[in-house]
Amino acid sequence: MNILYYSYKLCYPPTEGTSMRTYNLIKELSRYHNVYLVCISEKDAAEESISHLKEFCKEVVIIPSFHKRSLVKYFKSLFSSTPYKILQFQSKESDDIIKKMVEKYNIDVLLLNYVFIASKAILDMKVKKCLISPNLEFILLKRYIKIGNLVRKIYGLSQWKKLMKYELESHRHFDMTIFISEEEAEKARSYNPEINTEIIEGGINTEYLTSRRKGLPERPNIVFVGSMWFYPNVHAAEILIKKILPLVEKEVPDITVTIVGAYPVKAVKKFANIENVFVTGFVKDVRVYIDSGTVYAVPVYIGSGIRYKILEALSMSIPVVSTTLGCENLGVSHGKNILIADTPEEIAKNLIKLIKDKELWNKISSEGRKLLMNRYNVKIAVKELNEVFKKILGD
Repeated sequence: MNILYYSYKLCYPPTEGTSMRTYNLIKELSRYHNVYLVCISEKDAAEESISHLKEFCKEVVIIPSFHKRSLVKYFKSLFSSTPYKILQFQSKESDDIIKKMVEKYNIDVLLLNYVFIASKAILDMKVKKCLISPNLEFILLKRYIKIGNLVRKIYGLSQWKKLMKYELESHRHFDMTIFISEEEAEKARSYNPEINTEIIEGGINTEYLTSRRKGLPERPNIVFVGSMWFYPNVHAAEILIKKILPLVEKEVPDITVTIVGAYPVKAVKKFANIENVFVTGFVKDVRVYIDSGTVYAVPVYIGSGIRYKILEALSMSIPVVSTTLGCENLGVSHGKNILIADTPEEIAKNLIKLIKDKELWNKISSEGRKLLMNRYNVKIAVKELNEVFKKILGD
């Protein structure tokens, strides 16, 4: 089978959740099919990245980034029914490339990994289309209105209804929309009962994301991982450093915090000036930093879908403390394979508990890894994805 995978970002090196899942899926899919890859790249793609992807993809096409933030496009969206994110992420250039590749390689299935790259031209193409929807984007924007700063509140208020209409209407043009949890699929169906949906949860390479630590670090260390330009992660980092860390320090005076993630904004970079707080910026191998942690914090209060950062941590056998929203739509259980708390005080209390209680630490880390192996493994995901292909192709 010939599959064209269209990704809104370059997936190698796989340094955060979305790129890691995309990378894992296309690499595993290539064992069964001819995979052709198109990626939008925010910067010039390194030859090393392209060469690596060509090891298992039949063709790799990189489209230079055209989704820079633009006030002109934003104001244009205010007086249009088209939401800003659609104006930001779509172009005639990308439409033409997809069309040519569909025809040239006799593509059987066109697979997209976010709805905002699904232009009208792509939706109208005469090819079987499948959308992987990591989250409902309009719900994320709705949450900005409640928790985001003033700029994001204004942005969310002006955009979420337009994006909801575009997103839900686009789903109807796909032969299948794949959600990562039943909860997300139910939300989508409640707005649009006509869409075809499947649930595929996995996407983690549990062989790659395996702990190689030899004992715990000498000094207790809290790890937080995420793209540090993305506002929900920036907000979480601020909560961690400003509200949670001082509480943990009272009980664990030698605690350190490591914030791992590419493109940290100024607010995050400033945390590196605080004693015992480390901000890494981009790293080639996140496993090294996850392995350096005693505990893994996810104090996330904005977002939708699922947080792959949690799956990565569980796969690496490091215990996680998360908010309820942070681990929503995941098959985790408080006290079994994760600890869940929703206030800075409770998060701090649970982090301290894991640092001090070795038996609890062992239990949570072991059960977390077991959950990943049995439910979120990329091999399981691709097996299910192959069944979806058979269904939409009528095989």
